[in-house]
Amino acid sequence: MTIDELKQLKESEDNVEFKSARNNYPVKGGKRSDPKDRRKCITGYVIALCNEGGGKLVLGMADKYPHEVVGSTVAEGLEGALEDEIYNETGIRVNNKPLYDQDNKRVLIINVPCRPIGKIMKFEGVGLMRIGDSLREMSDEETYKILSEREPDFSAKICQDIALSDIDEKAIEHYKKQYSAKSKNQSFLTLNSRQVLSDLDLLKDNKLTYAALILFGKEKSIKNHLPQSSIFLEYRSDEASITFNTRDYFIGPLILTVERLWEKINARNGKVQIQQGIYRYEVPQLNQEVTREGILNALTHRDYSMNSEVLIKQYPSKLIITNPGSFPHGVTIDNILTVNSTPRNRLIADIFLKAGLVERSGQGVDKIFYQCIAEAKDLPNYTDSDSFKVTLILSTLVRDPAFVLFINDYQSKSNNKKLGIMEILTLNQIRERQTRDEMDEAIVRDLISFGLVEKIGKTSNLRYILSKNYFRFTDQRGKYSIQLDLSEERILFVIIDHLKNFKTAKMNDLIVLFDNKLTRSQILYRLKKFLKNRILEKTGTRKSATYSISKGYVESEEILEKAVKIGMEQMIKDAKKSIEQEKEEE
Repeated sequence: MTIDELKQLKESEDNVEFKSARNNYPVKGGKRSDPKDRRKCITGYVIALCNEGGGKLVLGMADKYPHEVVGSTVAEGLEGALEDEIYNETGIRVNNKPLYDQDNKRVLIINVPCRPIGKIMKFEGVGLMRIGDSLREMSDEETYKILSEREPDFSAKICQDIALSDIDEKAIEHYKKQYSAKSKNQSFLTLNSRQVLSDLDLLKDNKLTYAALILFGKEKSIKNHLPQSSIFLEYRSDEASITFNTRDYFIGPLILTVERLWEKINARNGKVQIQQGIYRYEVPQLNQEVTREGILNALTHRDYSMNSEVLIKQYPSKLIITNPGSFPHGVTIDNILTVNSTPRNRLIADIFLKAGLVERSGQGVDKIFYQCIAEAKDLPNYTDSDSFKVTLILSTLVRDPAFVLFINDYQSKSNNKKLGIMEILTLNQIRERQTRDEMDEAIVRDLISFGLVEKIGKTSNLRYILSKNYFRFTDQRGKYSIQLDLSEERILFVIIDHLKNFKTAKMNDLIVLFDNKLTRSQILYRLKKFLKNRILEKTGTRKSATYSISKGYVESEEILEKAVKIGMEQMIKDAKKSIEQEKEEE
């Protein structure tokens, strides 16, 4: 868009906002205290424009029609940094473009995308919209209207410009085999392409849907009608590298592409050999089920109306899958395991489901989490997702080989009740020593009854550990004993041994000494007892307090050492005398 074209735009009609912003304009609310004043900033207008379906924020032009160019130095030379700052504040990916008029006056255009369907973008917790020169909070009616939106199934829409000649017969034949194997319906193999497409609801009134194009379309047809349905696979041998070692481009019927994609990823896939005594187990760095489920989720949930592709980045230590479009309506990072989602492209998901390629809605994520935990890898990571993309990070690193063997052994025994995703997730929380308030107590009770978990301590000090069976099975008995509560005698011995080396100790020294096995209050309780019994002495108060071994304890220990020494000497004399007597008797 040129400056002359910008001059002719109307703010309300063309979804554009003009600001003079000659030398300075706040990105955020700044030091202003009044919420109505704080929202009049770059991020405030970006939020409002996004809520209104997208638009342009133009800096360096007067808001009075026909919008005279006044020039702006806001973020001059730092347009990219401003994009990053806006994204960090709002989660919205804008595109900044500077323009210059004949007098070299600079105008900055901030292109703002439309909000996701059913999603309200907020500034400091408030959904904003523009009214005249002001930014106001959305009314209840406007809020309800947005939250009630239902996203149409793009894949079920008719693609007007394609016909049966655009369908790849190899893809149809491949799917027929998958479908008949899953449904045990051999007659499906005898159907012609038209009948297959019709039975799958991909052909309606002799017109093909976008799902037909995406799943079964020829490469040339997809390039012509929906090029953004392609997939990029990048490989980097070094995570710090900006440039990729190789980059593969996949475009064609998804039914065939998914297989080719896994073959390419698997070519760089390794295996981890795990052995513990007689037990042996092999763990792939990238589990095929997990990887396939992650990719198919990206393809069924992505927003095909957005002009971007699915991007997969493979590294030796992880796989990153990114698809355009936010989480399905109602799904967040926090509830992804507990909410049954509706795929954005329900028709595509249904076709995959009928062939056994994906799980029922919502269960695919369960499988991803389950397998990652059972293989002692990092949890699937969605934290890089935002309102315009979903990113899944899968680790290839096995963190605890012993845990893998333990879970595999338990699940393989027919008399054991099989663990589901929530049980295995809770086991992982206990393994990682997370706090009790993060766990479901009912699930923990079940795990205790299965002999997989034990509780130690009482009341507020109660905590859970993996059971003795785990440490016995994995031959790590010492680690089990270390986790048990310390006795009074052991606590005293550790403190005395430390004070013999360093003479004095502060509270922070003792907290480190017990490596979070005792809380500050637990340590303080023991110190008070040792002071009362005159084993320790205290100097100073509060934060400056130091503890040392009492003189009385040192003297008593010296007496004890002398007594032990005298006793040992007498024992040696008695032993020598006994040996001499035995020789004389012989």
